[in-house]
Amino acid sequence: MALINTNDPVVALQKWAEKNGYFLVKIKTDKQILKETNNLAKELCLFEGYETPKNYKFYNNQSPRAMHFWNMACMVQELLNNTEVEGNVDIDEIERQEIIDMVKKEIHINNMKF
Repeated sequence: MALINTNDPVVALQKWAEKNGYFLVKIKTDKQILKETNNLAKELCLFEGYETPKNYKFYNNQSPRAMHFWNMACMVQELLNNTEVEGNVDIDEIERQEIIDMVKKEIHINNMKF
């Protein structure tokens, strides 16, 4: 059996399955699901005639309108993709990791010599 050179276990599993003739449904990370659901909420919002800032986070907003579109997007995810977002996606952990990644990027940029 040939080794698959990747550090991502999901990618490794998908490559192994393809190579051995198996079919896998695409596996999404929590971050991908969160982003996809937020984009869906944004599209539903636009469909209703409302615009939002570019990086608007429906899942982190307490306004009734934002919560309405977020809940609709979660319902669509569950109906179409059999994916329960609420309670299954760790939003706090995703945001913590994004902050850590931004800080690491800033440190890297500040340490570069020009």
